[in-house]
Amino acid sequence: MRDSEDASRLDSICGQFDCAWGEHSDPPHIDSYLENVEESQRKDLFKSLLTIDVQHRRKRSFHCDHVFYSARYPLYLDTIDLVLSNYDLENASAGPVETTSSFAGPILHDTLPLKGRTGIEAAKSGTNFPRFRKVRPFAKGGMGVVYLAYDEDIGREVLLKQIHGGLNNEAAIKRFVQEGKLTGQLEHPCIVPVYAIGRDENGDVFYAMRRIHGITLSQAIGLFHQKRPLLPIQRDQRFRKLLQSFMRVCEAVEYAHRRGVIHRDIKPLNIITGALGETFLLDWGLAKRMNVSDHPQFPQYTEIEGVVNEPEMTGSGAILGTPAYMSPEQAMGRTDEVGRRSDVYGLGATLYKLLTGEAPFSDENALRMVQKVRAGDFRRPRSVWRGIPRPLEAICLRAMKLEPWLRYTTPLELAMEIEAWLAHEPVPSYRETFLESTLRQLKGVKLLLIAFVSFVLGIFAFIAAITFGAASEMF
Repeated sequence: MRDSEDASRLDSICGQFDCAWGEHSDPPHIDSYLENVEESQRKDLFKSLLTIDVQHRRKRSFHCDHVFYSARYPLYLDTIDLVLSNYDLENASAGPVETTSSFAGPILHDTLPLKGRTGIEAAKSGTNFPRFRKVRPFAKGGMGVVYLAYDEDIGREVLLKQIHGGLNNEAAIKRFVQEGKLTGQLEHPCIVPVYAIGRDENGDVFYAMRRIHGITLSQAIGLFHQKRPLLPIQRDQRFRKLLQSFMRVCEAVEYAHRRGVIHRDIKPLNIITGALGETFLLDWGLAKRMNVSDHPQFPQYTEIEGVVNEPEMTGSGAILGTPAYMSPEQAMGRTDEVGRRSDVYGLGATLYKLLTGEAPFSDENALRMVQKVRAGDFRRPRSVWRGIPRPLEAICLRAMKLEPWLRYTTPLELAMEIEAWLAHEPVPSYRETFLESTLRQLKGVKLLLIAFVSFVLGIFAFIAAITFGAASEMF
């Protein structure tokens, strides 16, 4: 009887949620329908509500993919993947996506040199041969859709990125091919490698890249900042792991800068972290070559080839990037002033989210948010959460200075100060008091003392074990 009542109640909740989609102009929130349900029933109810939510959002052409839902419901990642996969498979026959279609995948740099070729020429050249087979949709963004696919030649899973059908024009194709070429030339452990650029049987452009596993840095930050009991040492370890991932991103951006490229859209959602410490900086769609005056020369690094900053792609006055994380010069549309320190600002804004759990800027009105960015109007990190160490706040604030020349010169300089804090060394951007300096040094000595004592105890335990074994043999 109890089970029947529970099932009836859950059905009723799902019915209310379904009706709410038709009664209000704004989508209903799944969270509010889970509040008064027992913990043991929440996962099943979430699955049913998510299925309804996906149906309504896709029907209305609202944006919703794994990243969209995972950022909101990080406790239900497996359920999200299952529901989205089932929906895509059930609706594959009704839409343009075929789960078993093959891509005619020319590897363009095997047929024509990349240098000097435009996007349209690259997309239309080459000899067709089947190589990639779509498995299912994987993610959807503002400009493109990503599919999980299988590489028939190598025998591995890959990701295929294509432009949305509505954006399939010459300018969009040129930008898309440039993104693929640029990403493929940035050979760094924290940048996803590109395997091929080509076109499918319909002539639509795609590029194939490594299949990566993990969650976004935004999700990882959300999990860290969730209000649930954690032992201090556990919280400290997770915090340090996030900072180490952040440092890897700084190193990837530094590498790109040395190759003459700036990213222009650094944010937690464009960073993937894996279970074993893997970190990837994604989405180089807004990247551009540096101005000559802003590009330091490094003889050991060759410049990126075939990437141009054409006026129609990065016109003056255009605001490119994500408002909550873009630099003031980007928010002002001063594209000629956007350079290395603009990426440093994006890294600082990402660090702000890591420290506080919140984006530095938020407003329902996009224009007001952009105005806040231009004015540098954001709360200091420690005013959001008092537990943030003062040296880390100082690092974040320096990276997010309103004037570019006051920020760190390079991402590597920023990473080195994070590394200094992790090693209990002084941070140049923060002036310590005598007491803070003493406590920091004592903490470093304490760690060394613990390690030494552990080593000595280990030796004594080893000697005791040998002695006990010898005594046992005598008797």
